[in-house]
Amino acid sequence: MADNKRARYLFGWLLTILLQAAAAVLLVIGISSLVAALRLDTRYGLFVDFLLWAGHVLGINLVGWLAFRWVWKDIQPKTRQRLIGSGIGALIGWLLLLFIGELVPVEAVGTPTYHLLTYVILLVFVLGGLVGYYLPGLKPRTGKRR
Repeated sequence: MADNKRARYLFGWLLTILLQAAAAVLLVIGISSLVAALRLDTRYGLFVDFLLWAGHVLGINLVGWLAFRWVWKDIQPKTRQRLIGSGIGALIGWLLLLFIGELVPVEAVGTPTYHLLTYVILLVFVLGGLVGYYLPGLKPRTGKRR
C-alpha cells in the first residue's frame, strides 16, 4: 500500500513538472508569435527578451502555485523563494541565449545547426527555471532514515 502511495506521489510531481515546462514553453511561444506579428523585435530587442524571460518565469510559477494550492496542500508553498529561484534559474538560460545569439552570424539563421542550438538553449532555459523553482523546497534530511 505504501508503494502505491509513493508511486502516485512521484507520478503527481512528474506530471506537475511536465505541466510547468509546457506552460513556460507555451507562454514563450505565444509571446514570440505576438512579437513577430507586431514586428517589435527589431526596435525593442532587450525588452522582448525580458518579456520572454518573464513569460517563462510566470508559466513555471503559475502552474507550480496552482499545484501547491490545490494538490500538495501539506507542503509549504514558499512562493517568494520559488519565484526568486525560478527567476534566477531562467536568467541563466536567458543570459546564455543573449550570449549565443550575439555569436551566431545572421547567415546561420535557419540552418539545422541554428535550430538545434535554439532547442538546446530552450531546454537550458526550462531546466534552469525548474531547478530554481524546486531548489527552495529541498532540505537536508535530519534524523534516522527508515
